[in-house]
Amino acid sequence: MFRPDAQRVIVVDAAYPPFETYGLKEAVQVSYDASDEVPENQLLANVLDLLRPASLCFEEKRSHVDWGATGPFVQEILVQFGAVTVAGLTIEGVLAGLRKLFRNGKREAVGNAIEIVPPASIAEVAWEVFARFLEIAFKVSRTRAIEVTDRANEWRIRATGDGYRYEGTVSKDGRVMHARRVDH
Repeated sequence: MFRPDAQRVIVVDAAYPPFETYGLKEAVQVSYDASDEVPENQLLANVLDLLRPASLCFEEKRSHVDWGATGPFVQEILVQFGAVTVAGLTIEGVLAGLRKLFRNGKREAVGNAIEIVPPASIAEVAWEVFARFLEIAFKVSRTRAIEVTDRANEWRIRATGDGYRYEGTVSKDGRVMHARRVDH
């Protein structure tokens, strides 16, 4: 088994189980790279421990992309949790817990050793990254960009998908930092 070059944990706050698109409210992503030395066989268990006793739905994918010679081995974990089942559990608290899991305070929340997606130096790439994130985290099948705004270190994005409105940020290095469904 290959040691992952990159690991992504996507956590989605849901209003209530079952975790259908209409109930998914907010999502964050934390990325770890090879220098974080995150044990791939412990990551899922540790993430689930952060969220218990909330109602959970999760999936784990491991993939190896072949770009000719060799490509990165990626572990991706998607966890949807029902925050209403646990008093005081917020997406910000989960994000803080994920950042602390294997970092030991040595770096910021986003790794940078290997790029899984091209840097989001143009709006089109930032939109593609965000649209893919909406598909994974919120189970959105049809997305459309409303606005993509260039900021100093990030792209602010507003979008629609499957009858809902979303907003979020994508860093200039091509990582989704935050996304949420907007009900107004």
